[in-house]
Amino acid sequence: MKTLKILLSSCFIVVCSLFTLHCAVAQSPSWLDFTQRKLAYPDAQYFTGFGTVKVNKGESVDEKLKTAESYARQGLSESVKVTVQSMVVHQVEEKDRKIADDYKQSVTSFSNVNLSGLKNETWFDKKSKTAYAFAWVNKEDLAEVYQKLLNLHTSQLDSKLREANQLFAIGQKQKALEIYNTCFPLVRQMEEDLVMLVTIGKSPGGNLPGDYESQISTAISGIQQNTNLNLDELCQLLAGRLSEQLGKFTPTIRLIPFTYQDSKMASELSARFLTLFEQKLTDQGLSVSTMGGQNSGNSILLSGTYWEEGDYLKFIAVVKNPENGKTLASAENRIPKSWLQANNLAFKPENFEDAMQRMKVMTKDELIGGGLLLNVWTNKGDENLLFTEGETMKLSVRVNHECYLRFIYYFSDGTKTLLEDNYYIPGDQVNKVVTLPADFTCFPPFGAETLQVVAQNEKLQPLQIKDQDGYKIILENTQAIVNTIRGFKKDSDQKLFAEKRLTITTIKK
Repeated sequence: MKTLKILLSSCFIVVCSLFTLHCAVAQSPSWLDFTQRKLAYPDAQYFTGFGTVKVNKGESVDEKLKTAESYARQGLSESVKVTVQSMVVHQVEEKDRKIADDYKQSVTSFSNVNLSGLKNETWFDKKSKTAYAFAWVNKEDLAEVYQKLLNLHTSQLDSKLREANQLFAIGQKQKALEIYNTCFPLVRQMEEDLVMLVTIGKSPGGNLPGDYESQISTAISGIQQNTNLNLDELCQLLAGRLSEQLGKFTPTIRLIPFTYQDSKMASELSARFLTLFEQKLTDQGLSVSTMGGQNSGNSILLSGTYWEEGDYLKFIAVVKNPENGKTLASAENRIPKSWLQANNLAFKPENFEDAMQRMKVMTKDELIGGGLLLNVWTNKGDENLLFTEGETMKLSVRVNHECYLRFIYYFSDGTKTLLEDNYYIPGDQVNKVVTLPADFTCFPPFGAETLQVVAQNEKLQPLQIKDQDGYKIILENTQAIVNTIRGFKKDSDQKLFAEKRLTITTIKK
């Protein structure tokens, strides 16, 4: 009898233990495991993001779960942006030439991901005191969302063009001109739709943004007859059109340098244009600033590009709300290259070809979804960066995990220098702005340059360097440096990494 009781007691303990284990396994989501997550949500079918946050004593679990969720969403957005950049430099060349050209221009308008269809889950592990979050979106679902947006924007644009064409036909050219000018923001929205569709692997049907852009530009030129503008006249026309679309009660506009095509590289032309354009915008009664870093208050962002079109350069100006990426206004016009030649004004850096080759090396097989969020910016922000001889550059970073950072600067003449190595961000500086103590002064050689920042939660392997004139010159070539980064294989959630690059153009004073 006693033996039977012992057996029953032992069975009861085993059953309870199995029940407890079953409950624990049942309650714990499968996406917590890296391998399970990759199997269930393969990169070919999903964009994903994963976030983790430690919950210290006294901290709110709910708040930390929200933070982890924001990390997961940011990680997903970063994955999309990295994929887009890789596409524009590499695979898009293999596609239809017309779509490829439109895609390259469209990428310059692309700012954020419409998160329609995004799903997320959160989980708190009481044992490890860690908040987890996972965000995902099916690419097919996302493509459907963007195809509907493209159809909507196309329909709206067709309606505007019909109205403008009818007004032109009955001689009301000024009213027609006003409507033609309001078409450009819709073209920019179509471009963002196109970017997502092509990135996912879908070929959009119907007219492309470039087709509409050509129609609108031709119609406007037919009314204004201004095909031989100089730079001052170009800035005045663009400022006027943007002012009409924005209205009187506009927040401060943060104006950043325009760059050459889809390269993110500025030039002497960019510097001259920036000065003139700021003045013309101010003359329109708009509040404009060319200063500002990562966070510039409630300002809206005015950026743009210029593209070679035969004997002309086409300038595209875009005003966006940086909070949601919405296009608020857009305008474009052209100036003849002959004017630039007559005024000895270069519109791309002298080392342009070398810089583009470096970009191709850096973007090939770029790592996606490293689990670590890294923001890098200068005292002039992080986009369309232009520094003039003698100006000082300050660097700031923000990360969501303690980690080690490596800062590499690629000069225009091909020299590579190690600015900082294994710069440690401790736990008490996570999610805080960390500004490097050293300042960097712009000096020759000038041209298109690159700042590369790599972050890992493990120390980075040393590079081959030599000391020269106070600099740590890197002896490996660009491909060898990139290989050391790509070699950090992401095979678990314990390995974290990130990489960011800033394109910086330096010019003579």
